Amino acid sequence: EDGCSGEPLFITFASVAECAAAVAALHGRDIAVAGGQRQLLWARQLSGEGQHHKKWRLIIRNLSFKVTADELRKDLSRGGFVWEVTIAKNERGPRGFAFASFTCRADAERAIVKCNQK
Repeated sequence: EDGCSGEPLFITFASVAECAAAVAALHGRDIAVAGGQRQLLWARQLSGEGQHHKKWRLIIRNLSFKVTADELRKDLSRGGFVWEVTIAKNERGPRGFAFASFTCRADAERAIVKCNQK
């Protein structure tokens, strides 16, 4: 349901902090797989606060129509791990707002504070 495909691999961590660090380090990485193919890696915490990545979703308004998802992710990541950035678009292009998802409330709140200080 979250857009990932392929065979799942489950890893158990000794602590929530270790799991969160692994998700932040691995999610969205482009990796080599069998046959010389490339695949985007999805890493996700399946229990606790990290399972609700849509719950910690922000709407970012008044964006430049030229901003990219990568630029926005870089700015927001000053607050913590950004799960996903989606810039709203229609047939004419960007609409001036975006959504950003975080895996925990603290990261979302820090991103708000840091971006509002800019």
